[in-house]
Amino acid sequence: MTVTNRIGCERSGVKNPPPLETERRNAIFAQRRMSDDAAFLRVQARRCRRLARGIATPDVAETLDQMASDYDARAEQMEKRGV
Repeated sequence: MTVTNRIGCERSGVKNPPPLETERRNAIFAQRRMSDDAAFLRVQARRCRRLARGIATPDVAETLDQMASDYDARAEQMEKRGV
């Protein structure tokens, strides 16, 4: 069975769907671009801190706080490099 048969593209009239591997690779590159953006990292840091405030489990809250610090450090490094 071909990939197009398995996902139903031939039946829906799509002649040449992009290969699944290409789509996966494009998603990975998009994720990298987003994660390399300092503003995105700052947003993630704020999200981690907000989640940490709402967590009753101390070790999970501590992990989230550490993640927030890591995001901020990465964002600061990027801002210093001018990325």
